[in-house]
Formats: sequence, structure tokens, C-alpha cells
Amino acid sequence: MEKISFIAEYSKRIAKLYQKQVLPKYFKAPIFCLWELTDRCNLSCIHCYYNSNKMDQSKEFNTQEALGIIEQLASQKVFEVYLTGGEFFLREDWEVIIENLRGHNIQVGVITNGTCVDRQAARTLGRLGVKWVQISLDGATAPVHDHVRGVIGAWEKSVSAIKYLKEAGLRTHVSFVPTRYNFHEIKDAMKLCMDLGLEYFVTDMLVITGRAAINFADVTLRPDEYEKFHSTIEEAAKEFEGKLTIIAPSREKEILSTYVSARAANPNIWCIITPQASCRLDLLLPFTYGDLRKQSLEYIWNKFLRQGWERPEAVEFMSNLGTMSDLAKAKDIPYVTADYHYQ
Repeated sequence: MEKISFIAEYSKRIAKLYQKQVLPKYFKAPIFCLWELTDRCNLSCIHCYYNSNKMDQSKEFNTQEALGIIEQLASQKVFEVYLTGGEFFLREDWEVIIENLRGHNIQVGVITNGTCVDRQAARTLGRLGVKWVQISLDGATAPVHDHVRGVIGAWEKSVSAIKYLKEAGLRTHVSFVPTRYNFHEIKDAMKLCMDLGLEYFVTDMLVITGRAAINFADVTLRPDEYEKFHSTIEEAAKEFEGKLTIIAPSREKEILSTYVSARAANPNIWCIITPQASCRLDLLLPFTYGDLRKQSLEYIWNKFLRQGWERPEAVEFMSNLGTMSDLAKAKDIPYVTADYHYQ
């Protein structure tokens, strides 16, 4: 099988659109927004990029502040918002937040570990018009998944959530993050997803930030294990063709220069909102920009985020790293341990 660099292909397509003057240098607003609504989580995953339950939860958005942000997202004409955490469903106002987003015709996707999604919650998500739900499933079996997720019984609840979501008619897919504990189960996890009636299976590189950086030696795959991981995916893609759509990273994504070449391509389309009311450019970068309690999303976008990959601190940080694994060696583990506001 010919190995195609999907990141390189993406970069080439963007370059061609620029040459044809189809794309502007910058967009006036983000198209997609990843909204981390809470630091709270009911699991303790060994590979969590976020390192949940470590921040001051008193600084998180309250409901009225969240509704104010939704007004700004709507006025900026943001197309789609991905709601996550921590664990999004630990927010008591999750239904209100989704209802208001949909009331402004903003598409909504939900990223969850699934342990809080019962039949009633699934029906509510369907009634509110959620576009899709992503469930984290890091093992084909309970012992492996529960070990990675740090709580016994998590696998059973997550699998039940998938069944409830399918029952409610919601587009549902699984996200599988490879670690040394679970990468050998990836093909069996795909088979499980087919048995559950899912059409999509998503897997990606382990992001070495947060708790994954702290547990680096225990969770990160060796080169030979990554080779086995990719080979298994290619084997499964042939075997399950027409039955399951597999969305997986290319082999070269471990090299940060290829990651940056795709993510840094103008125009930027992403904005990440943190639970503490600041914004980030990307999951890999330790910098936060602005303060949504004091500044508008429009201001933060125009001042920082739309050209964020060109900013000197971002360029310097990424240029000092070679591979995804080098993130564990960074002076500051790349998650927001404090707010760095560049005014």
C-alpha cells in the first residue's frame, strides 16, 4: 500500500487555494470553537492531555457568563462548537448551554467519556439537535479501558452510553488514544464499534501534555510499537472497508514540523476557550491569550488568534521541539498551569 502523507496533501491544497486567491490571509472570526467548559472530571486517565481536576474551579464560567459567550459566538457567526471538559456532563447547566447554542443556529458536537450519559441524557441530546457525540473508548475490554481511565466500571458505562446514543438516533463515534497499555487492542476495539452499529472510528497520536507528560515513560509507545499500531490500522482498513470508516493519523504526524505545517497554514479556523475564560490557539501550546471576562472574543481573535501561529512565542516554542515526544521535555508542561496574557 502506498503511504500518503495526509498532512502534506492538506498543505499542498491550501497552498493551491492561496495561489488561486480563493482564501483570504485571515478570517474575520473562527469557524470552529473547542470549548473546555470545566476542569472537573470523574475519571483519572493516565494519558489526559488536560490534567483535569488541577485548576481552581471557582474561576470557571458560571451559567450567565457562558450564555454571554454564546451571544458572542453567535454574533461572530461561529459555525460549530465542540463542548468538552474535563467532563462536560459534570456541568449542571449542560442542557441550558446546548439549548442556547442551538437556539442561535450553532452546530454542536459533544466530546465526553460517556460515563454520565444515561438513556434520558441521550434522549435530551437528540431533542436538542446535537449534531454528533464522541465517546472516549480506550480499550476493547473492561480491564484495559478501566486501567487507562483510572476507574473500575468506566468501560461498561461508556459502552452503555453508545447504545443509548444510537437508540436516540444520534450520530456517534468512538475516539481511541493509543498508549502502551491499549494499542494492542485497537483492532478488537474497531470490531466492537461495528458490533455496536457505529460507522466511524477515530484514533490519533497521543498528545504528550498534561498527565500524559507526567506519565510519559509509562504511556508513550516505543518506535516499534508505533510501527505495529500503524500496521494494524492499515490491516484493519482493508479488512473493514465498506463497514467502518477509520480516521487515523498518518505516520509522519509524530514529527511536529509536519503537524505545524498543517495547523499553521493560514487562514486559522480554530479557537479554544478554556474553563478559566481565556483562549488558546492549540492543544500543544502552553500559552493563553486574553480574558473573556474583560475582552471580547472579537478582540482576542483579531489581536492574537487569527495570526497566532506567526506569533514569536509560538514560533519559538515549536521550533525548539522535534517530535511529539519532545513536549514532555519542555520547560513548562504544555498545559495552562497559569494564565499568560499577551496584551
